[in-house]
Amino acid sequence: AIILILLLMSGCAVSRTSTTERTAVERALITESTASSVKKVDLSHLSGRSFFIERNPVGSVSPSPEYASVFIEGITEEHLLTHGLLRAKDKESAELIVNPILHFAEIDDDKLVFGLPSVPIPLAGSVLDTPEIALLGRNKQLGRSKVTLLVTDAKNGNLVARINSEVEQKRYDRWTLMIIIGWRVTDLPEPF
Repeated sequence: AIILILLLMSGCAVSRTSTTERTAVERALITESTASSVKKVDLSHLSGRSFFIERNPVGSVSPSPEYASVFIEGITEEHLLTHGLLRAKDKESAELIVNPILHFAEIDDDKLVFGLPSVPIPLAGSVLDTPEIALLGRNKQLGRSKVTLLVTDAKNGNLVARINSEVEQKRYDRWTLMIIIGWRVTDLPEPF
């Protein structure tokens, strides 16, 4: 009986603590998948031309669309410069107008547990949940993003290119074995 009580008390938990709407891991999943999405877009055929990025926030990365638009503009500008395009000082002096469109940048969660699930126990008007006892457990988070770069001629507004990225994803898995052994598997950069 004592061993059963100790097992119930030791349970396994996944910590999610943040003073913002998203944790740092969640934000990293979104930003890294978005950056990866932009960086896989081939822009070599536009090399040597000047560009201006026009603000066009489509979609939203919580906590605010403003954060999404600033991030997508920054990562797009870095990618354009890396591919030999030239930053124009203003819209009027640019050859190309680039509109980065963020289709989505969100997180999918999935949980798998082999063991005893948490069980609600009614107690005098409230409910007490027993801890989950995971012989083997996984909490998986996938950050998924898709981006389109819409490139138009600055002088006449004609479409020069519509470049779609593939859906990119980054992962963060938390594993538990025999209640007390835990580890993580991720493709995020350190310190995650």
